[in-house]
Amino acid sequence: MNLDRLSQPRTSTDDGFTLLEMLVVLSVLALTAVIAMPQIGRSQQGQALEAAAANLASEFKSARAAAIRSNTEQTLTIDAETRRYLRDGWSESRALPGPFDVALDTIRGEQTGLAAGRIRFYPDGSATGGRVVLRSGSKRAIVAIDWLTGGTRVSLEN
Repeated sequence: MNLDRLSQPRTSTDDGFTLLEMLVVLSVLALTAVIAMPQIGRSQQGQALEAAAANLASEFKSARAAAIRSNTEQTLTIDAETRRYLRDGWSESRALPGPFDVALDTIRGEQTGLAAGRIRFYPDGSATGGRVVLRSGSKRAIVAIDWLTGGTRVSLEN
C-alpha cells in the first residue's frame, strides 16, 4: 500500500463533483420539470379528446355500413345531457368516452330533446347529417357527418 498517496492533499485534477455543482444541476432539472409538467398534461388531454372523437366517428361509420349492408335505415341516437348513445339493434346505450362536454347539432326533425337527437343513415349511404362537438377546456373535437355521402370526418381545434 502506498502511504505517500494517502498523505498528499487533493488537487483540482481529481475526478468528481462538488456539492455546489450537484445542487445547481438538480435545481435546473427541477425547474425543467416544473415547466414541462403542465405541457404533458395538456398533451394527454388532447390525445384523450382525439381518441374519444375517433371512437365516436367509428360508431357513425359502423352505423352507415350497417345501413348499406342491411338495406335498411340505421340511426345513432345521442343524448348530450346524459352523455350516452344508442344505435339501432342495441339493447343498451353506451357512455360517450371521456370526461368532455358534449353538444349535438342535427336537423330539427331528428331532435328528440333539448340536448338529444339522432343521426339517420340511409341504405344508399347518405345521412341526415349533423355533428357532435366534444370540448375540453379550449380544445374541441368535431365529428361531422356529411348528409350527401354519409361520410364522417373528425377535426381538432385548439
